[in-house]
Amino acid sequence: MEDLETFIRSHKVSLIDTACETLCTSYWTFESEIKNRDCRLIFSEIFTQIERDLFGESDSPRFHLTTYYLNALQNKPALKKNFHAQFALLGVSRIVLNHFVIHKVPDPKVDIQIFLEKIQKIFDDTLISLVERWNEIYLSLREKDLQLIDELNLVKNDLQKQLDVIYQIIKESPIGAANCDKNMNVTHWNPMAVRLTGYSPGDIIKTSIFKIFTRASQLQLKTKLSSGKKKISNQRLYIQPKIGNPFPVLLSISQLRYPGLGNIHYVFNFQESGNNASLERSKQKLHQLATITRLTSAIMHDIRNPLNSIGLNMEIMENALDSGPQESEPKIRQLLRLVQGEIQNLTQNLNQYMAYGQLSELYLEPLNFTEKFLIFMEEIKLEAVLRKLKIEFHSTNHPERILGDWVQLGRVFRNLFQNAFDASTEGGVIEVKQSQRANRVLVSIRDYGHGIPESHRKKIFEPFYTTKSAGTGLGLFIAHEIMAAHGGKISYRPAKSGGTIFTISFKVHHPSLEIKNGKN
Repeated sequence: MEDLETFIRSHKVSLIDTACETLCTSYWTFESEIKNRDCRLIFSEIFTQIERDLFGESDSPRFHLTTYYLNALQNKPALKKNFHAQFALLGVSRIVLNHFVIHKVPDPKVDIQIFLEKIQKIFDDTLISLVERWNEIYLSLREKDLQLIDELNLVKNDLQKQLDVIYQIIKESPIGAANCDKNMNVTHWNPMAVRLTGYSPGDIIKTSIFKIFTRASQLQLKTKLSSGKKKISNQRLYIQPKIGNPFPVLLSISQLRYPGLGNIHYVFNFQESGNNASLERSKQKLHQLATITRLTSAIMHDIRNPLNSIGLNMEIMENALDSGPQESEPKIRQLLRLVQGEIQNLTQNLNQYMAYGQLSELYLEPLNFTEKFLIFMEEIKLEAVLRKLKIEFHSTNHPERILGDWVQLGRVFRNLFQNAFDASTEGGVIEVKQSQRANRVLVSIRDYGHGIPESHRKKIFEPFYTTKSAGTGLGLFIAHEIMAAHGGKISYRPAKSGGTIFTISFKVHHPSLEIKNGKN
């Protein structure tokens, strides 16, 4: 036994060289960041542990090789999560050592079979323990993934309920509503459109919207559309119903551009127009309902597409869980990142839509604007640091008071800073100034981005107008409406040295003047 022990130790370098060569030339070769030098060190340690198990004495019921593989090897970053690599290194070591014992030991008196059986027992114990460890890891990951899938299903179901509500709103709308693709072919036709025109969805879907108008109105409509306007409001045209005589309608058209080349859709809203006395009321009602329909159409798109993506990714994750941990874990992590991105987009867009619906909830009260804004700036500076941006803030620190609703005003500032962040590059600077001029409090926010193209400047406060691929086009519109409700102003101008400056202003609130005027 001593001869075999001495012989194995004296040929340890040959064992390591043979193991490295076998690994590189066998089908066990694996893609890894493990370098040849690291493989040599690992093989050296494996053979050292086997020597201790073969020729040493130990009170522990576990082999030294098993302990090494379950502990020390797990601390190597390149191997810790690579079951295939761990298995390959173990298998190559076993083959090389068996071959060495069988063919290289020169002493015929040595009972090789005893050593082969013990070698087999050492490697079997290590392999079984390794499989059990990976099975525990896999079951833990599977439990977490199944829990996450359940949570995502709850989110998906909740969003689906919201989408059903939106569909119901359009279905019960008191005005005719139609969606058209870029070629003006109808893709959606609500019940009121059926009642007004007599055309069922089967009659009109995938056919031109012009079909429902008289010849003269068709020419008028084509002229309006060819002007390039993205919104046409309260256009008086005539519909030729399927049965009966033409009748006048008030028509509004909105163009929606979604991400993707040529992905343009149109929303048509039309309502029968009565006599001249009710014409103005009809115009106002049509404008309000058209805005609601346009908003719900945008929400439908922004919810439906991410919902489809989330549902598909969850199905793929469930299928991936049926495969082994080595194959499923990277795929599941990638899919989870995609799902999380979709949920973030949904959250951002839904927050914008919710803000649009709450514009009427304004509660004005006297407040110390300077104090509120200083607290807000401390919070926004933290976000700027995370984005690797710098904010230079200048304030008079004079306690300026205004009459306002800080919850709503916070939306204005968050939107302006979000736009400034998006326009800035890493390491950029955003300048913020708070001051007072005459009887007004002023706040200016300046970025050093590319600025707003001149062709877009007249439209940035319009609802649904956006140049961002994932934007709703409601942010600046909401900010403008909130400022108007406060009797304030929001404006912007291009900076001479690049970028854009947004300025908002409020009237200073003087409680003493109100008391004096009340006595008079």
